[in-house]
Amino acid sequence: PTSGFIADIYEDHAISFENETLKINHTVNIHENATLTIQPGVNIMFSGNGSLTVHGNLVANGTETLPIDLSSEIGRNFSSSEINGISLLSLRLVDGNGFSTGRLEVFHAGIWGTVCNHGWSQINSIVACRELGFSTGTFTREHRKGYGEIWLDDVDCTESDRSLKLCQHLGFGIHNC
Repeated sequence: PTSGFIADIYEDHAISFENETLKINHTVNIHENATLTIQPGVNIMFSGNGSLTVHGNLVANGTETLPIDLSSEIGRNFSSSEINGISLLSLRLVDGNGFSTGRLEVFHAGIWGTVCNHGWSQINSIVACRELGFSTGTFTREHRKGYGEIWLDDVDCTESDRSLKLCQHLGFGIHNC
């Protein structure tokens, strides 16, 4: 069954239509300081001019047994864990002065962790920013040190990489920071 309607998100909101489809046929904006949480088992179908623009936070809580399914009425199908054969690596920017600045974090094994900046390059920044939905990006050392897990270190991307996960690195959780 199809149910639900969602408007712009100005404050924290959760979607929990397990085993039902939420149809988005317009642009939905998640505004700064707001979080949209998508619970396990939610199906979202984009139709017409439907899109989701994130300026705040998007939390997708899909699981292996209850994935979040994204689809389009025009026949394109997406998975919450894979798009175009690439297993997605969740990224976010934290402790910045807006939605387009901050310290880079990755979501792995159910935990957000930091990316060590040893050997970080402008190309790595461009790949990460593209993965976050920006057209390009720059690297600065102005954000404070991360805390918790250090997931990636010695990242070495090429201009053709479409995801940090495809770039060379020491392995998740292996670092010399």
